[in-house]
Parts: sequence; C-alpha cells; structure tokens
Amino acid sequence: MTSPSVSARRFDSRYLARFAAARMDWSDEPTAREVLGILDELLPRTGITRGDLLELGCGTGTITFPLTERGYRVTGLDISAVAVAHARRRARASGAEATFHVHDITTPMPALAGRFALVVDSLALHYVTGAAERLRAVRLARSALAPDGAMVVMTMCGEPRRIPSGSRFDPRTRCLESGGIAECHYARPADLVDLFRSAGLRPCHTTLVEGCATTGDQDMYLAILRPAGGRPGAAKGDGT
Repeated sequence: MTSPSVSARRFDSRYLARFAAARMDWSDEPTAREVLGILDELLPRTGITRGDLLELGCGTGTITFPLTERGYRVTGLDISAVAVAHARRRARASGAEATFHVHDITTPMPALAGRFALVVDSLALHYVTGAAERLRAVRLARSALAPDGAMVVMTMCGEPRRIPSGSRFDPRTRCLESGGIAECHYARPADLVDLFRSAGLRPCHTTLVEGCATTGDQDMYLAILRPAGGRPGAAKGDGT
C-alpha cells in the first residue's frame, strides 16, 4: 500500500513534469480519443444520458470536459492538487458545467451521498494498490450513486504484458513496483467482480479487451455496475 500523501506527491510531480514538457493532460490525444470512444459505447448502455456524473481520477479534465459536452454535469475528484488547479482554470475559461475537488478516492466523502446518476472510473482504480483501499474507493462510488444510478469502470487487469526497465511485478500483491513503491495493480477479472459485489454493486455488463492500446497494450476490464437491490439495469450485455 502507498500512503495518500506519498501518492499525492507522486502524481503532483508527474503532472508538473508533464506541464514542463508542454503536455497539459495525463493522456496524449490519441489515448484520450480512445477512452472517449469506449465511454461513448458504454454510457448509452446505462440508459442515463443526462444528469449529475461523478468522475474518479479526473486529472486536468481530459475526459471531464467532453462529458459536459455530452450533456452531463460533472464533478471530478483527483488526489493531485496540481491537476485539479489546472482543471479549475480550464473550467473557468470555458464556462463548462464542471466542478473539481482535491480528494483521495479511498477516503469517504459524505457530501457526495446519493447525488449522482453516474459514476465513471477514469482509469483510476488500478492506481489504488492496496486491497482495503480499493474496497473503500468502490464503496465511495457506491455511496455516491442514486438508487437507480450506474457506475462505469475502465481498469487494467490480467497479467502484465510489459514490465518497464527497473520495475518488478509482485505476484503476491499483483502490483507493479518501481523503486520499492507500488505503482499500479493488475486485478484478475474474477477478483474485480468480487470487489464490486463486496461494495454493494452488481455487474450487469462486462467486457474484457485484450491488449488494449489505451493501457499500453495491457488488458482492460470494462463494466457497468448497478447498486445491488436497485432497479433492473437498463444496461444489458455479456454479463458476469
């Protein structure tokens, strides 16, 4: 597990390095387009085309602002104060219907409870490297959902296809480590289903994308989740 303060500093430093290299977003433009393409396929399956949307791992707003253009009122959370400050400047300049908060998604935020028709994991979950912390992150999402809401998940999974030089994969924790710090977690799809169910969410559509370019050719797990005990999901699919 990596402490929240260490994670915040790590992501702040990475954003500052990107800004210094004139890169204003975490993802490059082709990757951002691909992520939006995935969301444009998944979001209609939820049957929710308007309303309040919570984005986990919003960064500088790469996905946030296109989501507002699609008709959603977006609240973005990110652990990086550097990224959130930039996102807020972009929102003020554009007049977009988006608000941003510096927040560690593994920490409860009662003010969010029941407010959102949709929660979107913007490729944030695999950066939560501790098991207890992942459960808390998904529970935050569950608590933020309205009873008939839906969560859309996009996360890396499976066995690591490429291990960068100087890094190692720990098969016990399923984390990629660099310099003794866990950088990201490679969940097994079955473990993700167990995680979601433990947090009170039921998968109603899942897809495994093998060798996805968005995640550097790493497998990606896509899912639409509904609150357990909620209304039958509008999303149908190849199920779990």
